[in-house]
Amino acid sequence: MVVSVTKPVEKPLPVTPTLKRSRREAVRQQYDPRYWVIRGKSYDLSEFIDKHPGGSYILLLGKGRDCTELFESVHALSGINGPRSMLRKYEVKDAPIKEELFAWEDDGFYGVLRKRVSDRFKGRNYKATWFVLFKILILISLYVFCWTQAFITGNYLYAIASGIFTEMVGFCLMHDSSHNAVSKRPSVNYCGLLWSSWTLWNHWTWLQHHVYGHHSYTGVYGKDPDVHNVEILIRKHLKSKKMNVTKFQHWYTWVLLTVLPNQHLGQALLYQIHPHLSKTVFVTPYMRSTMRIQLHSIVVMALSIVWHVFIPLMFQSFGTVALLWLLNYTFMGISYFVNVAPNHDTETTLRNHPAHNEVLDWGEHQVRCTGNHSISTGIIDRIITHLWGGMNYQIEHHLFPALNHAHYPEVSKIVQETCKEFNIPYNAEPSWLASLKSYGTFIAVMAKFPRGGEYSDYTKST
Repeated sequence: MVVSVTKPVEKPLPVTPTLKRSRREAVRQQYDPRYWVIRGKSYDLSEFIDKHPGGSYILLLGKGRDCTELFESVHALSGINGPRSMLRKYEVKDAPIKEELFAWEDDGFYGVLRKRVSDRFKGRNYKATWFVLFKILILISLYVFCWTQAFITGNYLYAIASGIFTEMVGFCLMHDSSHNAVSKRPSVNYCGLLWSSWTLWNHWTWLQHHVYGHHSYTGVYGKDPDVHNVEILIRKHLKSKKMNVTKFQHWYTWVLLTVLPNQHLGQALLYQIHPHLSKTVFVTPYMRSTMRIQLHSIVVMALSIVWHVFIPLMFQSFGTVALLWLLNYTFMGISYFVNVAPNHDTETTLRNHPAHNEVLDWGEHQVRCTGNHSISTGIIDRIITHLWGGMNYQIEHHLFPALNHAHYPEVSKIVQETCKEFNIPYNAEPSWLASLKSYGTFIAVMAKFPRGGEYSDYTKST
């Protein structure tokens, strides 16, 4: 459902201005590999890398790129004016001014919302609570227990449970850690981030794909890697080409992303191949990591293979271990798919998606391209929130990525109120099942809708 938008009794805040111009140049422009581009200006932060309070690896993500969105959202709750002032001494005065994709007005939607949420958490902890840390410890223990029982007893149910608990740890720990949302200590967040490599992804590739590419440019064709991920098989944007096979995507997508090769294992394979063949992570230019980061990934992946393959071979036959491993990864993939599929690709987000040439307030763009589900105060929805790391509060996560998922329900109320004041639709489905049904509708629509049209064309046709 879409939360109805009504004007408040008091005088509403000014609506964020929508600039009408082409995005083509902004999407395609090139950047000097030595600098960080923020709000159109270039900065040389080389001397600041090791001093960055959030960790050097996060700062390295923005080098040679426009990192405005990353900069603004990560500092949303820690006081944006301080980091902005600090930037001045690193500005490269003679660098050309770059075109911006989004509007960043202090009295616009995101500026107002950011101030309200920042005021709510002034003097409070907005990272992981003790309950979240205890929960993560329990989930890791359950994962270790289930996989150990799987290869000792050969019981396939334990392998299935192991895969599910692996993804729960991924969403509650790794996902938040990658956004520095677990702790204010970079070392703690980095350790949590390594769970990505433990599941045979690659934590550096994940940062470029998800934290930089997807979160900065959600739903923007040519910039959001999630739009272009397996684009030849699954069409998710009106600008994407209609392939002969995508006419049937509403039939095979469910099997492709849940069973073979499934979204988690398939992404693991693509992470190892795509950056080296195309020099991109789907569409985000790939930046090589430092030797230390590469070594961390190699060591963690090697230990994971030993734990998931070689140690089990000491207890079971090769065929049994292979089946246990496949079941583990299959249910990792199913768990991953049902959580991420309805985050942006639903019939509701399709109706409210921004026009191609609109340069909106960044926060409004995020809200329009993102959808929630299961956000009531009922016990079932609360359990979903806690077990799956708040993935059902995707709007709040995109607006405030450095905020731990424990605080999403509280922030959601502020976001909904501000959306009403600015006449912005707040996309939310009543249940998890409803969101998956809406995803199915989205995939079916994209299978047949003509290329190059506007998203408003769909609304007019229904």
